[in-house]
Amino acid sequence: MNSLKNVFIIALLAAVGYGVYFTLNNKAPTNPPPGVAEGWGGPVQVDMPSSATTVPPFGANTANTEAPLAGANVPAAAALSTAPPFVGLGAGAPSESTPSAAGAPAPPQGGLGAPSASVAAHVNPAIGGAIPSPAAPPAATAQPPAPESPASGQVREEFLSFMNMARTKLDAGNWEEVHRVLTGWYGNPHLTPAESAQLNELLDQVAGTVIYSRQCLVENAHQVQPGETLEQIADSCRIPWELLAKINGIRDPQSVRPGQQLKVVRGPFQAVILLGAHELTLMLGDCYAGRFPIGIGKEHQPAEGTYVVKDKRKNPTYYGAGGITIDANDPNNPLGERWIGLGDQVGIHGTNDPKSVGGNQSAGSVCLGNRDIDDVFDILSVGSRVVVRR
Repeated sequence: MNSLKNVFIIALLAAVGYGVYFTLNNKAPTNPPPGVAEGWGGPVQVDMPSSATTVPPFGANTANTEAPLAGANVPAAAALSTAPPFVGLGAGAPSESTPSAAGAPAPPQGGLGAPSASVAAHVNPAIGGAIPSPAAPPAATAQPPAPESPASGQVREEFLSFMNMARTKLDAGNWEEVHRVLTGWYGNPHLTPAESAQLNELLDQVAGTVIYSRQCLVENAHQVQPGETLEQIADSCRIPWELLAKINGIRDPQSVRPGQQLKVVRGPFQAVILLGAHELTLMLGDCYAGRFPIGIGKEHQPAEGTYVVKDKRKNPTYYGAGGITIDANDPNNPLGERWIGLGDQVGIHGTNDPKSVGGNQSAGSVCLGNRDIDDVFDILSVGSRVVVRR
């Protein structure tokens, strides 16, 4: 009897031991697979200005995300071989320069990099210069059949790899690099609308963090010197002091003290107004800095060309046709509470009719919603360049 009892106990212990062994050896791994940054399991987390409910700057509206920065003046995009020409994005990403034997672009060498000069010209011709003519395809005895254009809702694997690499770079702290590269693809006609929407969403977050948050991601914080004022610091950076105050959460510009650390941004900012898309896009140097929906006035529509901010006024007086004058602070004043003068009665201003944003029937010239004009007013400086495109 005791022998049978001992055999039973030994068999039970063996079964329990096998169960433990099986469980340990089949448990899901807790570490990420090789090549995946630790902590990645969803979208990268970014720090945005505390006062913003949406990005870009300080709660700007992000409508018209699919409109390219150069509007109708962007040359028609050449047909894509099998994937968008993501330049310098690492193994598997095609290059625009060297065709492979199969007719598809060959992958470039290196990691996430800047777009080519032709891509940059597509993105920002109004500020960066004239749009170059599309390069002629290399001579060949036989051309492969042209592929079908990707569907508007399609998101290609190459694009997803590009976005994953951008997020990995952000996770590694390379914010300035990702900001520059994403700007290079903003509005690019090679992207499908679905891809543009994803890129714009990440670009808004990156620009909001790099430019408008309190994190010093481009240069070290500025230490206030004895006798130095907020206005003096802003002037040295060629930005309005109001923007410097917003970035640093300063309510009283006279309250800065020696030794205080301030986030600074080097300006001036510039703007591109796309009349057809009803959109104003801000640029800081060669990098995207936010976009806003606009309305076009029926009285003083701006002609295409380059303007310079000549003056900025709060609570402007409206002077209309037939000698009509509407004083500042009058609720019937169609200019709202801010005016950014570009000369010859052309300006960027607020509105007393929010429904006029997105249309062509407002009074005045170029109107923004009152919250948006408050931000743009604090971002553009006297002397900032404003390019108007159809």
